[in-house]
Amino acid sequence: MKRDGRRSPDYALMFVATLCMTIPMIESSFYLEEYCGKLTHLDRISDISNHPPTEYYSADTFYIDKQNSGLYYSSYTSGRFNSKLNFEIHIVCPIYDRKNMWYKVDTSLGIIAPPSAATDTGSDKTDNVVFTPPAMVHDTEVTLGYGTIERGDTNITPSAWFGVHYYTSIGNMISEAKKKEREHEFYRECVEKFDDSDMNHFTYLQRVPDNDHRGHYRKAVIRSSDTINVAQAIIFEGGYGKFETRMGHRLLWIFLTYAIATSVFATIVLLVKFDETKLDLFEQKQHLS
Repeated sequence: MKRDGRRSPDYALMFVATLCMTIPMIESSFYLEEYCGKLTHLDRISDISNHPPTEYYSADTFYIDKQNSGLYYSSYTSGRFNSKLNFEIHIVCPIYDRKNMWYKVDTSLGIIAPPSAATDTGSDKTDNVVFTPPAMVHDTEVTLGYGTIERGDTNITPSAWFGVHYYTSIGNMISEAKKKEREHEFYRECVEKFDDSDMNHFTYLQRVPDNDHRGHYRKAVIRSSDTINVAQAIIFEGGYGKFETRMGHRLLWIFLTYAIATSVFATIVLLVKFDETKLDLFEQKQHLS
C-alpha cells in the first residue's frame, strides 16, 4: 500500500479488519450461549438442588419474599477522563417454596436517601447499608411462636434469590449539588419502582453468570442475611416473553453485522492506493516462484 508521507495505512487497515471480524463474533457468542442454554422445569423451587445446574429454570411452586430484600448500591466513574458518573442498584429477594408466616417485623426497604455521597474519583465502587433484616437462625432449632423450626428447612433457608438491577448515568462535569440531587432522585425512583413491582410476572428464570452483576448481587445477599454462603447462592433474573423467542432477532443481526462489516472492509480496500512499483515486484516474485 502507498504511504502518505511517513504514515502507513497498514495498521489502520488491520485494525478495521479486526473490528469487522470482532463484532459478528461477539454477536455469535451471545447467540450460542443463549441457544445452548437448557430449560429445567421444577415442581417447586427447592428441587433445584436435585438437578444438574442449567442456565434457565421454571417452577410451579415458589414464593419471592420482597419483605426480606437486600440492596447493594454503588456509584463509580467511567469513560474518557472519568466523564461519566454511573449509579447502580442491585436488589435480591429470597425465594422459598411457600410464604413464611413467622416473620412479624415489616422489613421492607422503605424510601430513604443513600447515606453517602456519590463517588466521582477513580473507578472504585462504593456501597451503602440501607437495610437491616432480622437475624437468621443460628442454632440447630429455634422457637418463633409458630412451633419449632429446624435449620435446613427449605422454607427457612432460601433455595435461590431473585435479582433486580437498576442503572443510570449522568455527566461527571456537573456540580456536586446536582450530582447529589440526581443520586437521591435515582435512588428514590428505584426503591419506589421496586416496592410497587410484582416479582411474579416473569415467564422463566435465568441464572446470573459469574460476572460483575453476580458480584453485586452477592453483596446484596449479605445485606439480606449475613449467614448465607454467598459463594453458593443461586441468583436469578426474570426472563420475559416466550422462552422459545428469547433470542429475538439475534441470528438476523449476526448476518447483518457480517454483511455490513464485509461491505465496509471491501470498500476501504477498494479506496486504498497501492504502491505500483512494489506491487509489480511482488507479482514478479510470485510468478517466478
